[in-house]
Amino acid sequence: METIPRRAAIKKILAPTDLSHNSLDGVIQAAELARRVGADLVLMMAIPEERAADEVVHGRYADRLLETCRMQLVSWFTQHVPPVLRHSVAAKFLVVIGPPAEAILEVAEAEKIDLIVMATHGRSGFRRFLRGSVAEGVIRAATSPVLTVRAGGPPAFPVSAA
Repeated sequence: METIPRRAAIKKILAPTDLSHNSLDGVIQAAELARRVGADLVLMMAIPEERAADEVVHGRYADRLLETCRMQLVSWFTQHVPPVLRHSVAAKFLVVIGPPAEAILEVAEAEKIDLIVMATHGRSGFRRFLRGSVAEGVIRAATSPVLTVRAGGPPAFPVSAA
């Protein structure tokens, strides 16, 4: 039986974020896993169509909005992710317009993602019924594996200094 090197199995990890404190746990875990297996990290955020339409109506162009949001994503990553992770992974930053779950799935397909790592807010009951769950939508439709990280929970992969 031939063994496949561990580094060959996961080459690209997608970490969706809404730039919230809750989504940071998923991004940090994705970055740590990418560091450990030698994978590239793709960070992305989705801008709801309503916000994009409102920005365009009020004088901004969509491409300018996307670039501004991409720079916010880079800045957020730089400010919140520990330096040991930032400096040890190759990261790509993407911003797309659309419903979050659909946008995550589209980016995963387009970027040939091997693993999606995302935080879940842990909503249940009536709140989940009203707002839905982005993580649940991604899990149900993704063609690649999805690792969910409970926001505020213990890390699956503690960040190491090495």
